[in-house]
Amino acid sequence: MVSMARLLLTILIILPLLGSALILLLLRRLRPGSAYGITLAIAGLAAMVISALLPYAGSVPLIAIYWLPGTGAMDLTLGTTGLYAVLVTTWVLFLALLAAALHRAAFRPLSGVVLLWALSSICVAFLTEHFLLRYAALEIAALCVALVLLVEVPRTTGFFLP
Repeated sequence: MVSMARLLLTILIILPLLGSALILLLLRRLRPGSAYGITLAIAGLAAMVISALLPYAGSVPLIAIYWLPGTGAMDLTLGTTGLYAVLVTTWVLFLALLAAALHRAAFRPLSGVVLLWALSSICVAFLTEHFLLRYAALEIAALCVALVLLVEVPRTTGFFLP
């Protein structure tokens, strides 16, 4: 039972990273619609995985990360507060991406990469009980928020990323 929760938690964190790596590898060959589809599919799968983790709420620490000597184990747990925060965040991302499809909004492939990196780091930040790991994950999420501004700047200003 715990091994299934551990597997689902690992999938929840690694799936957005793999999706963003796929978009980056195929960046020059992908149409914006394909990158949007990959981002939407990964967000939808992450929403389903976090929903499948709800019965395991409050279970023992599932993944222990040993990063720096003397800091102890940095556990990823399914505490109810963090689990519900990840649930709401993931479903809001998925529904916002669906709403963008209905309005035919423009989507840049690098936006999908940044969104998926932010999703993975937010999952780690909300599900950890250790201050240092939460701080590092929130720093990555904050960098993603700053990076999305560079990705979304119109090309007419002369300062842009492809």
